Amino acid sequence: MRPEANWLALRAAWLIALALWGVATWMWFDIRDATVRAPVVVLAASAPALPEPVFVAERPRSAARAEPSTPTSAAPAAVRRSGDGALCGVDDATTATEADAEAQLAQQRSSATQRAIDALATRGDAASSSVAGLLEVVRKREQTDRTPIADCRPGADCEARMKANADSAYVQAPQASDRLLEAARSSDDPWIVQLGQLACDLQFGAPKACAGLSPRRLSTLDPDNAAAWLELAARDASAADEALFRASQASRYDTRASQVAARIDESLPAGTPPLQRQLVIEQALALTGTYAVSASGAAARHCSEAAVRDANRAQVCERLARLITRAARDAQDALVGHAIGARLGWPDDARQSLRDEVRAGGEAMKLALGDAPHGCAAVGQQLTFWRDSLRVGDLAATRAAIERSGQSQAALLARSDPKTVRPVTTTR
Repeated sequence: MRPEANWLALRAAWLIALALWGVATWMWFDIRDATVRAPVVVLAASAPALPEPVFVAERPRSAARAEPSTPTSAAPAAVRRSGDGALCGVDDATTATEADAEAQLAQQRSSATQRAIDALATRGDAASSSVAGLLEVVRKREQTDRTPIADCRPGADCEARMKANADSAYVQAPQASDRLLEAARSSDDPWIVQLGQLACDLQFGAPKACAGLSPRRLSTLDPDNAAAWLELAARDASAADEALFRASQASRYDTRASQVAARIDESLPAGTPPLQRQLVIEQALALTGTYAVSASGAAARHCSEAAVRDANRAQVCERLARLITRAARDAQDALVGHAIGARLGWPDDARQSLRDEVRAGGEAMKLALGDAPHGCAAVGQQLTFWRDSLRVGDLAATRAAIERSGQSQAALLARSDPKTVRPVTTTR
């Protein structure tokens, strides 16, 4: 498959997953022997026989420029009409057809992005300004991706035309990009450095300043964070052994994957329409989900079945797996930690308990969202879940969603797979 197809598939998968958390909580990843390919998110709306919940290898990076997997706006989901309207706060008369609703949803998303950029820019602090710059880069990149490419008949060099088209993204947003990269090079804030790295990943025609942003800078500024070392392992193959060892010695594991969404949510004015708030938070979570993909993917690849046959590597991976499972705020990271542990002979009870909990949480959110995923009731439910996730992590938010559903975990599991549901485990 061409790289462009992989990027488009990943972007669509992230946004579909984030639009319906009931689907998102069933992301299952494969960390069998590492392969050199971009991660593929597998989404299953109905999965009677899910594979083991493990993770793929990290995204490959060339020696020159990594071609990014960019979460951008996929085609909106088909709108299903409900009593509270197809789109929260939008007159039903303007969403009479699915095409009308899709156009309105795109307009709301665009307005939400601009509103967030304006709100962040007025705060005045370096981190908020950097997030605003990142959103500007993302917006220009999305506009470039949507630009039709002429003359891609059979025999035409479509791939080169796509690359040239995407190269223009930087040309369209140079000021925002340059400001963000300058901040990343000069700041001692690890989060701003991450934002700069992500901006470089998003731009095919990346500015020369990206070459001056060392992949080691993040781990230098945040040496006690295992996720920072794993990001170095993902970006610099020559440093992988050192980075993995340093990650195993760290005391924290924090990808900061939710910080962009949290900053946007707190920056938006109180009168922001709920649908717009939901759409821009959704965009931010899809965008920064690559943080977690990169760190978890590096752990998965370097602690593969083949790798842990080496006694020294097994010791490093054991410490790393215990750190990730202990410190993880999010289900994806915890599942990766348990999957690595499974390679090392850990008992399966805690892992299965987590899998059951995540699947039950997905069913609870499906019930909460109902038939109108962009109606006011569903938007309110998603904002509640996401704010819980931003504050305490999605594992705790999943438990809260199960409690709000009024159903037991066993009943929710039965809804997901009534024929093959396993007994609910309680040990961790």
